[in-house]
Amino acid sequence: IPIYSLELNATTSLMNSTLDVSSQLHGISTSLTLKVSFPIYVIAILGWFGWWFFVIYAGVGLSALPMDLILEYLRRPIRMKKDEFKRARESLVTDLANVKKMGEDIKVKNATVRTISGWWAARSARGEVRDGIKQMEILVLEVEKRYEVLRLQAEFNKRVNPICYFLYLVLGCMFVVVSFFWVLHILLYDLIRTNGVPYNKF
Repeated sequence: IPIYSLELNATTSLMNSTLDVSSQLHGISTSLTLKVSFPIYVIAILGWFGWWFFVIYAGVGLSALPMDLILEYLRRPIRMKKDEFKRARESLVTDLANVKKMGEDIKVKNATVRTISGWWAARSARGEVRDGIKQMEILVLEVEKRYEVLRLQAEFNKRVNPICYFLYLVLGCMFVVVSFFWVLHILLYDLIRTNGVPYNKF
């Protein structure tokens, strides 16, 4: 453990209450070695790994949470006329048909991968199948979200509370400010240093 210790260079007895020892103190950087039990060692190792997970997921949440809340407000259900609702439903049905066709194409392409000879060609074909599956998953999530919004629009008066979506917007803006100052704190305290000392100690 790195520590900063103070040493006293005094030849006079410390029993004298009038002795001024402040001028005789000087600091040195050293380290302290402690023997710990195995459970404490395991806890320390798990804590070290936990900090890495915290850095990764907290960093993602700093930007993802405010954006999710603001997008939740922007994609909120709105009151629609009958003709607008009909057009939105037809567009959703068309997109569902396209997703279904994409799934069938991926299924056929996956079946043909087994018949391809050559390691490199088969590897490239499997990569195309994986890319198609990822793209299809994104489209499925988007269609599911649109379906939920359309279902709420169909029963707008019974199931939609506009205040909740307004709170999403307020919370999203608040978290944007919190995230900004958190990143600013990291920059000023940890990254920007002068002579090894943080630029701003707050």
